[in-house]
Amino acid sequence: MKVLFMPHTVNHYNIGLLSTLSNHVSIYTSYNLEKTRIFKRTLLHMKGKKFILKSFDYLFSPFVDIVHANSAFQADPVWKAKRTIITSHGFPLPQIEIDPKYKKYYYKELQKLKELYNEGVPIISISKFTEEMLERLYNINSFSIVYHGVLPSFFINRKNVHSNKVILLYISRLHPFKEPFILLKAFDKISRELNNVELVIKGNGPLLKDVLKFCVKKKLLDKVRLITRKLPFYEFINLFRYAHIFIHTARLEPFGLVVLEAMATGLPVIVPKMGGTYEVAGSAGIHFCPGDFNDLSEKILKTIYDKKFRYSKSIKSIRRARIFTWEKSAKKYLKIYISLVS
Repeated sequence: MKVLFMPHTVNHYNIGLLSTLSNHVSIYTSYNLEKTRIFKRTLLHMKGKKFILKSFDYLFSPFVDIVHANSAFQADPVWKAKRTIITSHGFPLPQIEIDPKYKKYYYKELQKLKELYNEGVPIISISKFTEEMLERLYNINSFSIVYHGVLPSFFINRKNVHSNKVILLYISRLHPFKEPFILLKAFDKISRELNNVELVIKGNGPLLKDVLKFCVKKKLLDKVRLITRKLPFYEFINLFRYAHIFIHTARLEPFGLVVLEAMATGLPVIVPKMGGTYEVAGSAGIHFCPGDFNDLSEKILKTIYDKKFRYSKSIKSIRRARIFTWEKSAKKYLKIYISLVS
């Protein structure tokens, strides 16, 4: 079987899914895995497999059996000519966008998603939460749910460093949807009680200036390390390696791949008791009331003070993360492809 794969903006998703799908089908895509050198170890097993790098010239080629799009915009030009599926990586919420350009894009994406669904194009959700939200908000019933996996590179040997300091890690786009100020308010409260705690924020976005203003106002600049640049993969993994606790605050997160990656590295994860991250983390996660920075601060302090609790959650994180593999994802998509072709 030959599949035209239109890549998503999340590289770890493209890498994980394509590297395993290529063991089962021939892939045509514009995503150049060979140039992604940071994932060299992950992709070694692809040598000799039927992975073909091509342009979208194959869109209307008789050699392609399935078009796998990762947005409605991608699928719109081709669905009439080819059997097409759309993996919906969330549920468009244009009303919360700050930038008019993005607001316009998501309004159009939502319109296209509804149109293609009504035309019978199968929509794949990435979590039960995403499936529920698509149905609740837009009356879109998902064809199937396919969870993401985690790259093997994230299962690392942790370093016992910074024993005199607790490192809290937050990796997210600085956007209202992600609710970063829930964490910042919680951290402000915690930092008054503890001196040996540091918050590392990896991210950028429209709220960057507001985050900096908050840190200045609350005199947190010496305790908050902000990383806005794009990191090479080994540096990205090192963020997890040297941290103690991972925190995610977005209650409407469709899946939360970075939470799964944090769990694979052995970090205890604190997530809202709602959304895709709550679903992904399961009982291995530490849950706080969505939007409640006081509850979040209490959960962080408990995890800091109770080392046995922190260790037990670390072990559970790894066990939980091992459930999510790209091989499972690929086999699920393969079944979907076969059902559509046959």
